[in-house]
Amino acid sequence: MPVNREPRSLLWPALLVPVLCIVLFAAKMAMPDAIMANDQQRPAAYALDALTNGNRIVQEDDTGDVMSKPPFSTWVIVLTSAVMSGGELTTTSLYLHCLLFTLLSVIILTKAGEKHFGPTAGILAAATLVLSPAGDAQLSLNRSDTVFAGLVVAAAMLAFHGWRTGRGWIAFWCVAALATLTKGPLGLLLGALGLSAVFWEGKGAGGRIVRPVPQLTGLGIYLVLCGGWFALAWFEFGDRLIDKMIRRELVGHAVGGEDDDSSIPFSRIYVPTLYLLATFAPWSLFTLRGVYRAIRSPAAREDERALERFATCWLLGGLLLFGASTHQRHLHLWPLVPPAALLAGRELARLLKNVSAMGLYARIAAAGVIALVGFPVYHLAELKRDEELIESRQVREIAADLMDQFGPAFPFVHQNPPYGVQFHLGTMIPRVTRAEVVELLSGEEAAYVLTRQLSKVRAETGNVQLYELGAWELEKHDELYLVSNRETATPCPDSIVFRDGGLEVRAHGVCPSVRPYATRHFVVWNSKWSIEVANRGESAITRVFEIETPSDLRSELVELEPGENWSASSP
Repeated sequence: MPVNREPRSLLWPALLVPVLCIVLFAAKMAMPDAIMANDQQRPAAYALDALTNGNRIVQEDDTGDVMSKPPFSTWVIVLTSAVMSGGELTTTSLYLHCLLFTLLSVIILTKAGEKHFGPTAGILAAATLVLSPAGDAQLSLNRSDTVFAGLVVAAAMLAFHGWRTGRGWIAFWCVAALATLTKGPLGLLLGALGLSAVFWEGKGAGGRIVRPVPQLTGLGIYLVLCGGWFALAWFEFGDRLIDKMIRRELVGHAVGGEDDDSSIPFSRIYVPTLYLLATFAPWSLFTLRGVYRAIRSPAAREDERALERFATCWLLGGLLLFGASTHQRHLHLWPLVPPAALLAGRELARLLKNVSAMGLYARIAAAGVIALVGFPVYHLAELKRDEELIESRQVREIAADLMDQFGPAFPFVHQNPPYGVQFHLGTMIPRVTRAEVVELLSGEEAAYVLTRQLSKVRAETGNVQLYELGAWELEKHDELYLVSNRETATPCPDSIVFRDGGLEVRAHGVCPSVRPYATRHFVVWNSKWSIEVANRGESAITRVFEIETPSDLRSELVELEPGENWSASSP
């Protein structure tokens, strides 16, 4: 039976969990970033591609590889960056979506648990999510998985509400569309898995689900949102998008690609369960008890029984679904932590049924203090031994050295540096080949190149005098060099050549920089100045060119087709 408490008496414990979530996130923001760990650099590259290159529909990373997932999480980062910092990507604006969507999960669990299991169960369900390794990771990692988990729990509870009341189905389809635009159609499936409980309940329990008008309207909205984006993306990138997002990611990760012989579907069906037990420890022990109770001793009250069965079907169905996949990682289980938390929260509430509101508050606060101390200590220890975390510190130091010499957002030529360098510089300039590096360094204009192949570049440039302006050790990539055909480092050389995606830019008498919203800014310092831009790529490129002179600021939106040129010069 649910715990009988007045909701008002549990106001402070209920508020404590979101506050604890915010405090843990603030502690994370106070720590050094780990941009090179857990594949976080690619989401950062996608966000900067959208912000600095204007690619809103489909994004690429610095290698030119198209994104593997739909862009909704990237859009969230773009929005938070626009609101917080005028379009500049900062560490806080990059990670803020982790806090926002974890809070979304916390609020939904609190309200759903309170309504059907009792206020204490709802509060404890939210607390277990935040005070688990999974909750810590959701607040710490710049990945689409946190956004996805928040949207899945929202869709799932809207589906449960629709089942019980017959209302809210259009909202369910809209949220499911956002989940699909985050990580694909798995969002719709995970959000609806709990509805299999209607067969468990029986006796016409699914009558409110099959309502033609709201379901068809919602399905239409879903198809327009998801199909509309995919049509625009396919029109822009064609077979490249199909090959990466559908064949390699969606199909390849589900059943194994042609280059994946590590496993076959269902051969590692037990692994997701082990992941969930570990990533939701120690509360997963109470989840096991909750699943056992739902099966062997279901609740007598109808709405409580319906939610426990919905959560159980959501959890077990998700484990079966992920067990069928050949691509398994612990963070893929995050959408299954909310049903596990609901079941665990109810079991904990049973144990604490005689505890007062103040006693509950004290216990959550004590667990929060332990987490506030334990999680940072764990992460700081990791920073000293994990090579990806060590390299995260190194790329941050490299970017600081480069900004000291050139200022922020300087358009270096990037041959093959770790992308974390660009993240801290605030740019997303695609890499170039070694042959292109040799060509640029052999020209008359100054070129500043970041490369890990200095000896090969020297050998291929022949008699051109090259200068090593900087050298840094990298934990995983040997050394990174800044090499130039100029002896000194300056943000305002007499002339400069650089690559901006498919654009080749040659400028004289100006200081160049990269700014948000596809803007390239040039500050004129010489009365005789000129800028020449050529599209040497294979597709049209749109940029805003700002030219700042002592007397005015000129801005021009330019779209260049392959082979087209644009230029500007002093009168």
